[in-house]
Amino acid sequence: MARALYFHHHGGRQKLSGELFAVPLFIPFNKMVDPDFAHAVATVRRRTFSDFAMYKKHGGHPGIFAYQVIEKPGTVNINMEFYGAQHVSVTAPLDRMDSREEALMNWATI
Repeated sequence: MARALYFHHHGGRQKLSGELFAVPLFIPFNKMVDPDFAHAVATVRRRTFSDFAMYKKHGGHPGIFAYQVIEKPGTVNINMEFYGAQHVSVTAPLDRMDSREEALMNWATI
């Protein structure tokens, strides 16, 4: 879905290729299993909510579905909002990342 949104957002002129890291922020998980990953997800959650407050939402029916494409040096973030309450954030590193956690932390600190 993130690839399709990116393609649509750029009027069919740009494709998003490479690895994507999706963080469904509405799915609970046990923070004790992997505290470092839990910290990275919490950071992504804060940044996603901040992005939704700061940047324009796109979509014809924002009460049902809205999205953002935010391009930053080295990273593309596609934030999605379902029914105004459920969020998914997808990070597409544009340069080489060694791990999912490194990509998430890079996204969260830019």
